[in-house]
Amino acid sequence: MTLYDGIDLLWTDDGDFALSRNNDIADTSHDPLLAVAQDIYDRVKCDKGDYKEIPNIGASLSDFIGEPNTRSNSKLLEKRIFNAMKVGGPISLGDVSVSTFPISKHNLAIKFTLFTQPTQWNRKSQFVRMHLLYSYSENNVYPVGSNPLEEQI
Repeated sequence: MTLYDGIDLLWTDDGDFALSRNNDIADTSHDPLLAVAQDIYDRVKCDKGDYKEIPNIGASLSDFIGEPNTRSNSKLLEKRIFNAMKVGGPISLGDVSVSTFPISKHNLAIKFTLFTQPTQWNRKSQFVRMHLLYSYSENNVYPVGSNPLEEQI
């Protein structure tokens, strides 16, 4: 397992700077694994070419718009998400687990787990788990339930 502790600026789900309770620009220092959680979410949510600095980053789930939401396409999306973790970043593929499954005609559930090295700074966490929803009709990825991206600042 790799050490994923880090500090970054804190972003909203829409990619805007988050503000702290005293209206300063917030960072992820309160949770060292939140920086990598944000990185994972960005990779799943964006398309290749969205970032000029790293044009190959992103799962490009928009390629699946108009495709039927079947188990076989779910597996293709799963592979696409897994492969998006390879590009330009600190994520070791041996630490990644991705599973997807259709939950309605236009929605796909994504369960993403990143196994981490426990440290005193990350509260001895052994993984970062994210539950996401991909909407084919809206071409958007939404965090669901208890998510690292919903932590209080």
